Amino acid sequence: MNNLTLDFLESLDEDLLKDELKSQIDILVQAINDWPNNVESLEEFEKDLVMLTKRPLTKKRIESALSNLTYQNDAWKIESLTQLLELFTYYGAELTLNEIFSHIFEEIPSACFKNSPLSSPNM
Repeated sequence: MNNLTLDFLESLDEDLLKDELKSQIDILVQAINDWPNNVESLEEFEKDLVMLTKRPLTKKRIESALSNLTYQNDAWKIESLTQLLELFTYYGAELTLNEIFSHIFEEIPSACFKNSPLSSPNM
């Protein structure tokens, strides 16, 4: 799951996705694109997040990290983290971000993986 790339997420056929999943993927793509460091995969993004918040990547830790950032120095991190917090509205605060990423990945229809080097958990 962690090798899921930004290119793959951006290229998903939206017609194959349920509306709620489409919204979650849009949030995730926006958060990755707004992150100040160039990241190409969920694994890279998660590593950067862990460096900032420590493990596990919980809603509480993300909120805590946000409280220590300033718009003057960290506007893009703030934007990205704020978007990630939106994912918890779909899954609840008790899950970690990694668990949320796994749920999103599992919900992607297997048809989306036909021309991808990634293997689908639904196959």
